[in-house]
Amino acid sequence: MFMKRVRRLMPLLLVAAMLLCGLHACAEVELVPGMLMAAGESFSEGTVPGSEAWREGGQRRATVSRIEFLDSLADAPEDAWDMSALGDRSVLGWRYYSGDNDYTVLYIAAEGGVKANPDSSYLFAGYGVEAEAVSISLDGSFDSSTAENLTGMFQGAQFFAPDVMGIEQLDTSGATCMAHMFENCFFLSGGTLSLQGMDTSSVEDMSDMFRGCVSDREDFALDLSAVSTAALKASSGMFADCGAARIQVGPDFDADKLDPNAFDGCRADGVSR
Repeated sequence: MFMKRVRRLMPLLLVAAMLLCGLHACAEVELVPGMLMAAGESFSEGTVPGSEAWREGGQRRATVSRIEFLDSLADAPEDAWDMSALGDRSVLGWRYYSGDNDYTVLYIAAEGGVKANPDSSYLFAGYGVEAEAVSISLDGSFDSSTAENLTGMFQGAQFFAPDVMGIEQLDTSGATCMAHMFENCFFLSGGTLSLQGMDTSSVEDMSDMFRGCVSDREDFALDLSAVSTAALKASSGMFADCGAARIQVGPDFDADKLDPNAFDGCRADGVSR
């Protein structure tokens, strides 16, 4: 009961977190966080932000059951809203309401595909909380290679299982911050959250990265065998209150670099190789 109440309040808490995210040590990008670019466009100082639609909070995020990125605006309706960093409608978003409930599919599209903001903090945070769960489909139409700050990217989101998050398609080669990235994520069907496809070689901050990441299933585990801590400087609370029964790491993960409180309250009392 307590966890259900927390998950229902999460969207409102995330709104406050979004307003404060600029105070985070690794959130120093000048652009409005979370806004997007069309393929072929570039970020620069003085970029005029579009609407705040992408960073919408509350129940609107909570009722989204699927997020799809598209590489064409051909299907965009007339009432699609601007989600572009330039405010030029080069990236549009719209919802498709399916069935008799309030749960929706959120489409984000641009000609040639969508490109992430350097500050992609809280990009998918809080989705699916009231829609049972959310799935994210990138399908090559979302370029995240430009993302540097992934703070809270999936924070508080609810998924059926880790394999519907789309993280295997994320290009994190430019990422320097993954603090709170999976904090308070909830997985209904357990399984293994694998970061096999993620490049973490330049990531300096993993504080609270998996804090409170839990599942209803006993078999929930973390596969961090491809994670590198080469550049890691901050890891406070990295696995605090995490419900993973097993945390698998590889040769590039130096557990000796972790903060003393990294495993506070964690179900697994350490990492295994």
